[in-house]
Amino acid sequence: MTGPPGHVVAGLTRFVDAGARHIVLRIAAPGPDGQRDQLDRLADLLLAMREPVKSGG
Repeated sequence: MTGPPGHVVAGLTRFVDAGARHIVLRIAAPGPDGQRDQLDRLADLLLAMREPVKSGG
């Protein structure tokens, strides 16, 4: 899955909601620096997905 962060989160959420317990991802970026950048961005997204939703107030 590619695209803006919201698109990636939506796609991963669909897999999890469908019962996925393991997801294998391939970082497709040129060179080690690009791969590291993509991996860091993905890690931030995954951590954000794990944070509980805070209720107002």
